[in-house]
Amino acid sequence: MKKSAAAALLILLSLNSCKTDRVMDSTLKMGETTNQMKEGMDQTNITMNQMANNTDNMYHQIRTKEAQETRDRAFEALDKETVFEDKLTEAAAYHQGFEYQLWTNHSTAQDTTEFREDLMETAVDEYFRALQRFMDEAKDPSDLSPTNEDNYAQNLMVMAVTMHESHHAQDLVIKNDPKVEKVTMLSMVKESLRLQKKINAGEMKRSDLKAYQNALLFWHDEAVNMLRYRYNILMTMTLVKVSDVKKKPSFGLFGLAGLYIKAKTVYFNWDSKYASLTESRQAKINDFVDEAIKTRDFLKEIGVEVKLDSKVAKALGHMQMPACTDCRRGQANNQEQFKKLVEEVLHPAK
Repeated sequence: MKKSAAAALLILLSLNSCKTDRVMDSTLKMGETTNQMKEGMDQTNITMNQMANNTDNMYHQIRTKEAQETRDRAFEALDKETVFEDKLTEAAAYHQGFEYQLWTNHSTAQDTTEFREDLMETAVDEYFRALQRFMDEAKDPSDLSPTNEDNYAQNLMVMAVTMHESHHAQDLVIKNDPKVEKVTMLSMVKESLRLQKKINAGEMKRSDLKAYQNALLFWHDEAVNMLRYRYNILMTMTLVKVSDVKKKPSFGLFGLAGLYIKAKTVYFNWDSKYASLTESRQAKINDFVDEAIKTRDFLKEIGVEVKLDSKVAKALGHMQMPACTDCRRGQANNQEQFKKLVEEVLHPAK
């Protein structure tokens, strides 16, 4: 009986041993499979990372090419255009075409904060080299009169008045991340010229500047002249919008503007049509004057003198503002603001 029980126990242990061996074999195979899967996943991740890097590189190559071609087309077109509004459109497209405007705020591995500053430096160098062509060809680039009929001077004026332009792609980045600061050619010019003032005062060293700031200060005098142009052209655009100036492409930047200013508005009072304009147009004109004042005040801040073209100043001085009898409240408020803004231009507060 005991022998039978012992035999049964041996058979049971033998069966359990076989079962355990099978479980161990199965476990080992599962481990091998898991390792193979892990290795496969690792390889997949490597492949996916490589694909992502390739996609990023391709995106940046395409972005750079498209941005450059956009600027080239706009730059050549604005030089050929003879009508102010057409030149203005092309100048705006040129400013929006810089690649820093398309920076994605770290959405790709390449679009770092440092890379954005590299793009800004590249833009500054290209921008002022491009302007140098107009400055070299202009008969008198120091002539800031907006009635200057020289085509190259006109090109400088439209480039100056569109320096604030921002691409909608940059605006979307800022909307999604308000911590990101908007960058335009105007903001870089103002930022760098303020730093030049600090350098002159011994408050900082040139070695403290970022690369794009140093690049811009190389073009210090040209940048200052662009702001002078900006001030004058904004006020001339204002004059054109509120007067009965007629334009002809064959007669300079504003067509008959120069002749009209000399013949009518410099020596005689004239009625502004501001009150008859829509609220939206009135608000835009007020923005022109407000931005002109900001430009003038900035130049004063950095110790640079700027004067409004004498013909434009006299014409605005003879402007009469008819009573706004049937205006809506918004129009009446706009007109009161417009009067104050123009008065600030003609007679700056001390």
